[in-house]
This record gives sequence, C-alpha cells and structure tokens, in this order.
Amino acid sequence: MTLSRGFRVICAIGCLATIVVLIYYPVVTKTTLVLLACNSVGVIFLLISFLPRAGLWYIICASSVALMGLLCFVDRGPIDEAALDRLYLEELRRSNGIAYIWGGERTTGIDCSGLPRRARMCSLFSYSVRHARPRALAEALLLAWYDASAREMLAGYGGRMEVHESISSLQSICGHLTPGSLYVTKGGVHVMVGLSPEDIIQADPHRHRVYIDHLPYDNSWYQTHVVRVSWAKLP
Repeated sequence: MTLSRGFRVICAIGCLATIVVLIYYPVVTKTTLVLLACNSVGVIFLLISFLPRAGLWYIICASSVALMGLLCFVDRGPIDEAALDRLYLEELRRSNGIAYIWGGERTTGIDCSGLPRRARMCSLFSYSVRHARPRALAEALLLAWYDASAREMLAGYGGRMEVHESISSLQSICGHLTPGSLYVTKGGVHVMVGLSPEDIIQADPHRHRVYIDHLPYDNSWYQTHVVRVSWAKLP
C-alpha cells in the first residue's frame, strides 16, 4: 500500500514535533533516547519518500544508519586520554572573552557549567574526527543531551565526573592546580577550571565574561571552599 502525500507530510510534522519536545523538555531515560533516535530516522525516511527514486535513497540511508550504529558498537579500543585532554584545554583557552549568559553554552554566551561542558563536547567531537573514533562522537552527543549544572557535576554527573579532595581555597593551592580539573564551590554554586598550575578559567557572573586569571588574584571565588572534580575516562 502506497501512503498518500498528505499522510506522509502529517507523519513528518509529528515526528519533528516529537523531536523538538524531547530536546527542549527532555525526560532523560533510555526510552526517550531510543524514541528520539527512532523519530529522527523516521523523519529522514519520510522526507526521502518525497524524492525521485526513493527506493535507492532508502537503501543508502538505511545502510548509513546501520554502519554508524555498528561502528559505535565495535569501537571499544582505548581512548588516548592525553590527546583528548590537550584538545579540551585548547578549547577552554579559545573560550576566553566570551560573554557570560546564564544557561548559555555557545560562543555568543556561556555560563560557569556550560564552559567545561562545551569544551568537553567540542574536544570529543574534534577527537572523533581526527582519530576516526565514533565512540567519542557518541559521547559528545550524549553530553549535549544530558545537561548539567555545577551542582550536578559535584554529584558525579551520572558517572561522568570523578569527585576528589576538598580544598580550603584556590589561593591556598596556588602553583598546584591540576590542569583540566574542575573546582566546584560549596553547594555547587559556581565552577572553575584549571588551565595550568597557576592559571584558572571561569565564566564569571560578577564580571560578566569568561576570564583567565593567573593566581594569586584578588577575586572572591578564589577565596572560598571548593571541591576538585575531573572528567572520568571514557569506558
């Protein structure tokens, strides 16, 4: 049975609406992730049905989706964490000067937790392209889906963060910061990231911009109690 053009248009609109709802109002479970993936594939196939020689395009699309899924499944080799960390620190430095916007994760505006999240996503994407590792790309997409505040990072971010020692203040460990580590203030109010043993980067809500500071530096965030956390190694 051949579906009418109008029916296919309605189905495509329904699938797109479902995707938009899941993106902007996510209920983060495996079920919704599967639903999002199925709807995305459904939209692609419905749009293809409007093209000439749709059967050939169906075969190409189905083969591509199956190949990507297979590559993500079989890509189980070790990740070069040192190379990934270098890309992460480079991405953080490129964020210097971006305006502070609460809830932002873009070059047009970013907040304190969005800064390390965006750098991690971009570094994973870059790593996946440079080293042909679809598993890194899959993790970047999952990070984009699973949003997190500084408080959630302090709680482990669903196993994506490792929680380390408590520190009285960043000023007290000047010269001993861990590059790449996140320093979350008490209660998960704010998060900063170490760039070197003396340099720290943060999206500062008081100064309304992303700044790289060389410690010691006169800033109230550097005089408060923090907990060091870091990104966990990819499984």
